[in-house]
Amino acid sequence: MRHLPEKKPNILAPLLAAVAFLLLPALLAFAQAGTVPTTLRSERAYADTKPQIEADLAAKGLALGSPVYLRLTKAPAQLTAYVQGTDGKYEAFRTGRSVRYRAD
Repeated sequence: MRHLPEKKPNILAPLLAAVAFLLLPALLAFAQAGTVPTTLRSERAYADTKPQIEADLAAKGLALGSPVYLRLTKAPAQLTAYVQGTDGKYEAFRTGRSVRYRAD
């Protein structure tokens, strides 16, 4: 009696489907990467705070529009903004404590 060899499962199709599924959100996000939604309120807030932010950044040798790294720590509850300088290093720009709310 002759035995037929077992068929190996075709893994290529599910693998391609998984890759397409995982990459689709990234591709859609990349398509909108150059646009930042704004409102009249956000534009006013930006215009009102821009001169002071530029002055504060310039005092530390930094510039508005440079890449920013945000670090959020749990304990102590703080948010620190690091701004990239002209030398490529990130410098701490501002640190703020978060407000804790208690549900009573």
